[in-house]
Amino acid sequence: MLYRLLKIILGIGIRFYYGQIRVKNRERIQSDGPMIIIANHPNTLMDGWIIGHICKQRVYYMAKGTFFSNRFKRWFLGGLGLIPINRSVDSKMKGVSNEDSFEMCYKLLEQGKTLVIFPEGNSYQERLLRNLKSGTARIALQAETRNKGQLGLKIVPMGLVYTRPEKFRSSVLASIGNPIDPSPYLEEFELDPLKATRRLTEELRMNLSRQLVSSESKEQEGLVDKIVDVLSTKEAKARRKRVEKGVARMKEVFEQLSVIRVAQPWKIEEIEELVTHINWQIENLDIKSDFLDRYYR
Repeated sequence: MLYRLLKIILGIGIRFYYGQIRVKNRERIQSDGPMIIIANHPNTLMDGWIIGHICKQRVYYMAKGTFFSNRFKRWFLGGLGLIPINRSVDSKMKGVSNEDSFEMCYKLLEQGKTLVIFPEGNSYQERLLRNLKSGTARIALQAETRNKGQLGLKIVPMGLVYTRPEKFRSSVLASIGNPIDPSPYLEEFELDPLKATRRLTEELRMNLSRQLVSSESKEQEGLVDKIVDVLSTKEAKARRKRVEKGVARMKEVFEQLSVIRVAQPWKIEEIEELVTHINWQIENLDIKSDFLDRYYR
């Protein structure tokens, strides 16, 4: 009851705050069987809420144990489907048992439920996909091993791309990749659990990265945002109305800058100066996008 009520309230808030929420390949998360959704984690609270909003089925989340600091929080967050995990980088939370939490994950998957994990561990507002923790792979392989490889578990990568996460009425794209079957790693998992876990984690990382606009640094992100801002033509305005095309344009700019950075690195500084100058002119002349959109300009 608590989960349903908050899902309705948060759904209204999400639709009000974001101008557009687009889901690419939604059918890949519409499954009756056990599923682990893995996603990048650029926006601390919103990431989980958005995934819960776009999933028709109830979802359960793994969350750091420090959120469960007292008995009331454990009851409340547990009612929302959050499962606590004590991480090595945090202080150990009293009343939180990792063994019990993993057991809960296995049982939920055995019941055909959907589990959401942010395998980067921490949330940072950046487009760079960080190294993935191995917990997702371990849970998936252990759950299948407990069920002799007959569970039918799928791991689904979901890339969350915010056009401007800090701006009201900005857009979000949830790009969903092909489901990953962990069963090919089961035989190796029985012989060498660590090696199998690492190999599956690497496959998860590669598949998740394909759903994202990946950057090499915060400086590169800033330059791309400036370039996208300059593209205030009629075509660019249409892209903003369809977030998929806007993200595709952003990805294209990232790729072109990466090529230039390798072939002509000195050009990057020139591009940044030019883009900054154009943005300064647009701002000081108070040029509006509807002016630039008119074909006779």
